[in-house]
Amino acid sequence: MLPSVAAEAGADVVMVDTAIKDGKSTFEFMDENELKKFTELAHEYGLENAIAGSLKFEDLPVLERIGPDIIGVRGMVCGGDRRTAIRQELVEKLVAECQA
Repeated sequence: MLPSVAAEAGADVVMVDTAIKDGKSTFEFMDENELKKFTELAHEYGLENAIAGSLKFEDLPVLERIGPDIIGVRGMVCGGDRRTAIRQELVEKLVAECQA
């Protein structure tokens, strides 16, 4: 969904995610520049934006450059398998890396 359509519909947030949960990352379908443009367009329309889709710890520096308002981290904090439980040590690692 384009940010303009979401804004016209009265949405507050737009999101990029993978539809098929097969472990392929959003970064396999969209590159940093495309995601940055999506983020910029969302902000131009007064929307917050989210990026999700099999994100990994290694993606955090790129995500910081892109600047989304929200990131989806379920797979990241479950050790890469979204069907397993959230692991406390991975949540702590994520918090530490985001605060660094």
